[in-house]
Amino acid sequence: MIQAPIAVLFPGQGGYFPGALAGLAGSHPAAQAVLAAMDPIARVHLGGTLSEYLASPPPPESEAHTLQAQGLYQLAIYGSSLVVYRLLESEGLVPRVFVGHSFGELAAMVCAGGFTVEEGTEILCERVTALQQLGAHSGFMAALGTGVAQAEQLVNQVGSPQLAIAAENHSGQTALSGAEEAMAQVQRLCGPLRIAFKRMNSLYPFHCPGVMQPIAEDFGARLRRFASRPLRAPVFSPILGRYYGPEEPLTGHLAQHLIHRVRFSTALHTLAQEGLTVFIECGASRALSSFAQSELEAPEVFTLTLLHSRAPAPESVAAGLQALRARRLLPEER
Repeated sequence: MIQAPIAVLFPGQGGYFPGALAGLAGSHPAAQAVLAAMDPIARVHLGGTLSEYLASPPPPESEAHTLQAQGLYQLAIYGSSLVVYRLLESEGLVPRVFVGHSFGELAAMVCAGGFTVEEGTEILCERVTALQQLGAHSGFMAALGTGVAQAEQLVNQVGSPQLAIAAENHSGQTALSGAEEAMAQVQRLCGPLRIAFKRMNSLYPFHCPGVMQPIAEDFGARLRRFASRPLRAPVFSPILGRYYGPEEPLTGHLAQHLIHRVRFSTALHTLAQEGLTVFIECGASRALSSFAQSELEAPEVFTLTLLHSRAPAPESVAAGLQALRARRLLPEER
């Protein structure tokens, strides 16, 4: 067992792309175990399984907002994170801390022992059901190429209660969230200021209290049947700005995540000050590892993602494992 200053990062919205687990989901025991735990629950709640979703082409735009399509996409984000972490765990990785970005906090809690894979899947299905109240055009999220100070100026200039800063990703990128008209006003303001405005792959305006408060209340009511377990490893919340207590009840926080801001850049600096130098992204995304690379400029900082669209999953995972072994962050191959 190798102890190292490793933070494992779990992405939220956008943390999956079609084909991300191709060639891996059916061949690796860790992936098979995750899918076997998730599929029966998805079948009951959503009428389909993650295994089927992974093997199918993306649904047409006309079906993208259905309960099944949205639910399975969210499950794919969650499942991809669990598959990558379980694979790393099976290779001997021992992280010092688990960190989730927004929705990724659920995967962080599961991997740290707060919930089982099955419980996490049921919680996610309840979340998807609550979100269905919003409909297809409730709003969206966008990444702005600016820091939080200028983003706050834009929010204040629009002056809508249905607009909010969703996430402080790094010093050069801030995510906004809100109703469609409010977001359209922001986009119009960004043009003359030459601020990049990129719509995110998220069908709902997460972290905007003016839109999401009723959904958070409904989701919170649905969570009352769940009870978390004591965490077996530290979990740092960029939303709370602190570690969860080892025996702190977790379910109430999951509902509040829908309306509170993600201060990810601050979390990165906090962890770096504690001596964390290795940041491994678990999921089908490169966003969080790139945020860490951009925000933490120290030469000893090492970031890695194991699933990306540039190479098939078996190849990218093998390369990632090799890189970790080269840095003595994993035991030698058995």
